[in-house]
Amino acid sequence: MKKLVLLTGLCLLSAAASAEYKRHYNTNYALPDEGPWEESAYTLPAYPGAEGFTALDVPRTEGTRYLVEEKSLTITPDGVVHYVLKVVTPRGAENLSVEGLQCAKKRIRNYAFGDNVNKRWIESVNGAWRDWSRQDKVRVTVRETLCPDGFAPKSAEEAVTLLKKAAPRQ
Repeated sequence: MKKLVLLTGLCLLSAAASAEYKRHYNTNYALPDEGPWEESAYTLPAYPGAEGFTALDVPRTEGTRYLVEEKSLTITPDGVVHYVLKVVTPRGAENLSVEGLQCAKKRIRNYAFGDNVNKRWIESVNGAWRDWSRQDKVRVTVRETLCPDGFAPKSAEEAVTLLKKAAPRQ
């Protein structure tokens, strides 16, 4: 009987204690409101020469080669990785494009395409940011290479290091 009274008393005491419990939030770790994302200003790089490209290891491309120009790699304050992509077909045709990648948001943008005859950039008509598709093996490879943890590298030097480390062995 004493045990029953003691048990009942403990239950009532714990119910009273839980009724007085208030949740306390630690505001020391509250993140500031960043507001809407704005893209930093970006200037197209100089038209590249034939040297200074590093190959990407893109699976199942049937002889087409994909390369990124090392000195075109830049990371802007908004976290966008910019690069020049060169596509070389098995017959030797080359296409160049200037692209941007938002690592964390998995979005890409085409800024310009290369005019191989006049050695100049032609700005993209539809230069809007768009979600990338898992079926786009090239962009998936670029993102996995340059954003291995889902975030942009801290510097262009780090991006070049990541690119060289992931390049296929010849």
